[in-house]
Amino acid sequence: MQPEENKEFKLTWLVYSGVCIFNTIANIWLVFKSREIIRDPDGFAQRTLPQNIIEMLPPNYMLMVGWSFLFVGALFAVLNFILPLMPKTHKWWLSHFVNICLGAGSCVMTLPCLWLLYRWLRPATRAVFGFPETPRR
Repeated sequence: MQPEENKEFKLTWLVYSGVCIFNTIANIWLVFKSREIIRDPDGFAQRTLPQNIIEMLPPNYMLMVGWSFLFVGALFAVLNFILPLMPKTHKWWLSHFVNICLGAGSCVMTLPCLWLLYRWLRPATRAVFGFPETPRR
């Protein structure tokens, strides 16, 4: 690996770690908000939704939303916390790639994740994860 490629990967890894930290914090916030929904689903709906929408909701809908947010938020908070700590191997490269793709689907993280997708597929990043260099034609 060339020294400039190593420097390139360090920047990529720094941005990726920052994205993971941001996502972890955002998902922890989602867990706390979901606990608020679970404790008082009707009150939360009254504070956040227009009355005509509330009237259309089926019974226990907000409770179901709260439990769903709790599960999803906790799962992704843990995943985004542990992913940067995993070894740099082929299978973890794919896990990071999937995590970046999921982040690109959110409004807030679209631009950093698109930049990361571009960098993640570059030979310098792939080489760190043990992929052989592709021959140039």
